[in-house]
Amino acid sequence: MSHRQPQRGTGRPGPAAAILAFLMVVALPPASAQELRTPGQGGVTRPQKLRDPLPRYPLGAQRDRLSGSVDLAYTVTAQGQVIDVEVLECTNPGHGFEESAQRAVAGWVYAPSMHKGRAVSVRMQVTVEFSPEEKLEAERWKQVEQGLSKLADAQIYPPGAHVAGRDGVTFPAAVKQPAPIYPTAARIRQITSRVILLVVVDDQGNVADVPLGRAEETAFTFREEAEKAVRRWRFQPAARDGQPVTAYHWIRLEIPPAETAPAPRRRR
Repeated sequence: MSHRQPQRGTGRPGPAAAILAFLMVVALPPASAQELRTPGQGGVTRPQKLRDPLPRYPLGAQRDRLSGSVDLAYTVTAQGQVIDVEVLECTNPGHGFEESAQRAVAGWVYAPSMHKGRAVSVRMQVTVEFSPEEKLEAERWKQVEQGLSKLADAQIYPPGAHVAGRDGVTFPAAVKQPAPIYPTAARIRQITSRVILLVVVDDQGNVADVPLGRAEETAFTFREEAEKAVRRWRFQPAARDGQPVTAYHWIRLEIPPAETAPAPRRRR
């Protein structure tokens, strides 16, 4: 039985010509205790997504207004690359959903999971859903992220500041990441939210500041809870030319965390 996130709040826009519906990542049991680990267990941190191109909605399915979902398993390597993308199950197969989802997930890039101060490979699962109702929501959230990035460029990054992923500055990697508290009022209503935060990670791996943030659901305290949790995170700091540096770094997360439980493998 597929593990699904609770429904987000009501009042969403109606159907639109579609693309990606919803991404939900959960941890799978490792294929080998020696090679692959389970994020969120045994001190292994969850990999932080840095780039996630959206799947393209297959033209035939879009024309016929078809929906579908694809369960994929994949490995995030110690270098943050996605390999071994495997289709576990697809609803409404034969319309190109499997190929589109596989191509997109294979292009994702992460800051890797960490365990005892070193990067490790982990096995993950994602459910990619294609639904007309979700295209506008996904695109709107991308616009929010892009708008915050432009704001940071124009008003927040001071001259000469290091920004993770730019000018040879590496990304910080979380070595400790307590989860945010799920706001009670939102939990009762089964409302979840994505949150994006701009943080300053100092050269010791501590979060020195959180100058910018936005939650998808603004009626609850998602952003505040995310900020409280992230201020307690610890990182392997960013580096430039092999030396640790203080750097601005974007963090994207979900409340509650998407990696809530392993999902059983199902027959195709």
